[in-house]
Amino acid sequence: MAQTDRKPVYSIKCRMTEPSYVRFNKSVGRKQMLKHSALIIIFILVSLFFIIASSLRDGFDWSYILELGIILVLMALFFIFLPGIGARRAYKQFNKDFDYTLDLYEDGWMSTSDHGCTHMDYSETSRIIETKTDFYIMIAERQGVILPKEDCPEEAAAFLRGIKVKYDK
Repeated sequence: MAQTDRKPVYSIKCRMTEPSYVRFNKSVGRKQMLKHSALIIIFILVSLFFIIASSLRDGFDWSYILELGIILVLMALFFIFLPGIGARRAYKQFNKDFDYTLDLYEDGWMSTSDHGCTHMDYSETSRIIETKTDFYIMIAERQGVILPKEDCPEEAAAFLRGIKVKYDK
């Protein structure tokens, strides 16, 4: 996207807050955690195999069911809460709330704040994710720009949905 003095189709003022940062990390981070947690999943499966093998060898015992239940609960807690806890800690350590402007053009977008400026064509954008509360314009697999739907006019949301369909990879 060539930088010119052209006018954006939509210019949206947003505010980065801890809740929006945590939502982003939960949405994007949970999927990535599942991809990159192969070793943990293998360990849990091997543990389950030994528990089941022990229960078959020694006869049925409720303690095996208890161990199995504890492992499954810990696994669920790991995937549900860990992305949010890490995101809150990182936000408090490195970030403070700040304002930014997201300009949407026909062929690309630009995000501008006191921290700098990022611009990219839609064809180079990794993907656009829509959740109940936000749009995430992804620069890379785990890096993106957050557009809270509360700041986004319905026309701009429809525009982004159209871009998402057009450039979906």
